[in-house]
Amino acid sequence: MKTISLSMAAAALIGMSASNASATVIGVVDSASGTGNNLLFNSCDDPRPAAINDGVVGCLNARPTTYIYVYGNEALDYEAGGQAKIVDDAGNGFNTMTIDFQDNSIAFTTLVLNIIGVKKSGGGTVDFGDGFTRSFGDNGNNFFTITFAEPGVNSFTFSSTGPVWAEIKQVRFDFSDSTTPPPTDVPEPAMLGLLGLGLMGVGMARRRRG
Repeated sequence: MKTISLSMAAAALIGMSASNASATVIGVVDSASGTGNNLLFNSCDDPRPAAINDGVVGCLNARPTTYIYVYGNEALDYEAGGQAKIVDDAGNGFNTMTIDFQDNSIAFTTLVLNIIGVKKSGGGTVDFGDGFTRSFGDNGNNFFTITFAEPGVNSFTFSSTGPVWAEIKQVRFDFSDSTTPPPTDVPEPAMLGLLGLGLMGVGMARRRRG
């Protein structure tokens, strides 16, 4: 029992270190690197937790119970379909957004997103913190890949110092090895076979007793 308790304590410490890590950005590139951990809104398990700060609650595409809070300086909403678009509820645009995992033990080391500027605004500058700023245009896609120092971050806020964003979409994550969301437990075929043999054995034993 002591071994189990120590293991649980160690896991808790790992979670605390991830959730308390400062948002240290170590790199930003103007492109999208590949990752399969997409932020979605229309395939999450319900009931999902209540949104905070007039935001929305999404989840990971392969982890429908790994919930993610998204909120900003305006009330936000999403448009379903594929990798959902995050928009402001009033349709006037927004310029600050926070991405925050409900589970504090999960930390991401890479964030990919696509900022769409308001048309005919002339574009602007987005501030990712730690001295990293990038320009975005007002006509089409503006992909960015933000990299964080290990062990990663649980929550991240970025903002624009220029015109507002019309939408943000195609949000994706990579995770620290020690804080990757656990896979969904699926029985392996071998285990199912052993279970079947066990049940057959029980049935035969009962027939013999009868």
